[in-house]
Formats: sequence, structure tokens, C-alpha cells
Amino acid sequence: MPPATDKFLAVALSWSGKLYFQRRQDLQVLLSAPIVRGHILQFAQHLQKSFPGKFQVSIPVEPRTQTIRFEVFATPNVCWAQISYEGQPACYGLLFPGLDQHLDSLAMEATDKAIIEDCRHQNATPSHDLNSIKDRPLMASITYREFDEPINNTLWGTQNSLAAAYFNWLIWKRPLDISIT
Repeated sequence: MPPATDKFLAVALSWSGKLYFQRRQDLQVLLSAPIVRGHILQFAQHLQKSFPGKFQVSIPVEPRTQTIRFEVFATPNVCWAQISYEGQPACYGLLFPGLDQHLDSLAMEATDKAIIEDCRHQNATPSHDLNSIKDRPLMASITYREFDEPINNTLWGTQNSLAAAYFNWLIWKRPLDISIT
């Protein structure tokens, strides 16, 4: 059953799966910020054109000499995004709508296995914080590199934009005044 409000939980995890930040996000608040609104609309247009399926989005970063690149695979049960900055992997975004508990748990297990494998290659101990989060819809950002604050903010903001567009497409179905040409 869809949530009564158009909010989602956004969490940030280290590459080893350790939770270090969480915040409840609201679609209406995100839409009130002009820059974020533009990204939500951009992602929503791609979802309309290619759902379910894959798409790519490049977002310029000030001073517009660099870009954040999203490679997105969206399905009705999970959305996965590999996010690169300056041509190198920066983080992964995972969106869990919670519409099908069984498929949701399979996607969680696959994510946990990937974290365990990364930790094994780095001789590190994995944390399983993601498994303890039961709130849905959920956006999880797994960070693989450290960045300065403006880039971190842009990465976080664009992932929240993708999450808002995806959850709105699947669950909330609020009008976003999108026209596709």
C-alpha cells in the first residue's frame, strides 16, 4: 500500500555499509528549490520515456567544466544508479519503493552481498546497517569517494532528485507539469 504522504527516507552509507546520515525528504519541499526541481523534472522525463529500463543523464557541476553522470536502471521494484564524477565512480544510489516486500528483500540481499564483496577485497569488516532500515520508500546512497562540500551537496541533491522523480512515478503520482517533446 502506498504511503499517505509524498515523503521518503534518504540515507547515506560508507562503502563498507556503515550508516552515517539520514533525513526524511518531502517532494513538495524538494520541488520548491529551483535547481532541484529542474533535476527532478529531468529525471521524470527520462522515466516517462524509458520506464522500465535504462537511461543516462549528465548534470553539469559549477563552474560547468565537470559533470556528474548517472547510469540508471529503473524497474517497478528497485532503481539502481551508478553515479560518476570526473569519469570515476563516486557512489551508488539505490531506491527501494517497498511495493513488493519479497522483491524488496531480494534487492536488499543483493546490495548487502555487493558490500560484503567490496569489503572482502579491501580486507575490511562490513557493516550491515542498510538491512536494519525498514522505512519505505527508501533512497540509499553508498559513497565510494570523499569530495569537498560543494560536490557532496550536488551529489546528494541530484540523488534526492532521482529518488523524488522515481517515487512520484511509481507511488505518489503527483503532477509535475512535465512536457516531453
